[in-house]
Amino acid sequence: MVSLLTLAGAFLSYYGKGLRGGWLDLFVVLGVASLYLNVFVLFAQLLQRLPALAPLSPAPSSPAFAITQGLVLLVFLLLGRGAMKGSRSHRAA
Repeated sequence: MVSLLTLAGAFLSYYGKGLRGGWLDLFVVLGVASLYLNVFVLFAQLLQRLPALAPLSPAPSSPAFAITQGLVLLVFLLLGRGAMKGSRSHRAA
């Protein structure tokens, strides 16, 4: 549900506001956040449902789950930072 709300905001900034001004930054942030939320759920489902991964994280409160999600968050923060730099260079051109 939260992912859909972030996508709705990205949709508004893209189609409603045409990515003018700060709307481009908002689009990038909301797009990366929505993708992160989907990947968060993907990893949670993988750790619960795949027999090979189930012993690594028997519960969402286990340290393996927290470490995995922390690494995923770090990757998405770095990707988001790169996307923001790219959008700013695109705007300057």
